[in-house]
Amino acid sequence: MIELTTSSNPFQVLPKGENVLQITNVEYKQTVGQMRITLANKDGVKHTEVFRFITKAGKRNNSALNVFSYFAHVAFNDFSLNSIDEQELVGKFVKCTVEHDVQPNINDPEKTVTFVRLNDFKVASGFESNKNEVDPLDEI
Repeated sequence: MIELTTSSNPFQVLPKGENVLQITNVEYKQTVGQMRITLANKDGVKHTEVFRFITKAGKRNNSALNVFSYFAHVAFNDFSLNSIDEQELVGKFVKCTVEHDVQPNINDPEKTVTFVRLNDFKVASGFESNKNEVDPLDEI
């Protein structure tokens, strides 16, 4: 038996504005040069960033590598790194600005699709909490 949720909209997007996100999963397919990084905010809303290090023409995608390198340096809070084990990203935090790009749905112009863009990455050491709230990470 599978219990069903009562959520009216299981597909949530990160809220606009500044967010602290934790990296919860990293999948790297080296043969195709693609990395999928799953991030989540303190409410559990997830987002996946995809980095394609190899173009469709089979060439190195320097733009993607540059963006990923900056992202990794921020996540590790160490700009002197020359290489990383991508799995060590799991559990790290980043702060970023979330922007929404709302476009008409190509299959139904009456509906829209929201694309989430993460920008302006900054170092974060954990989820920020209000003074009256206890951050569960502080208990560890």
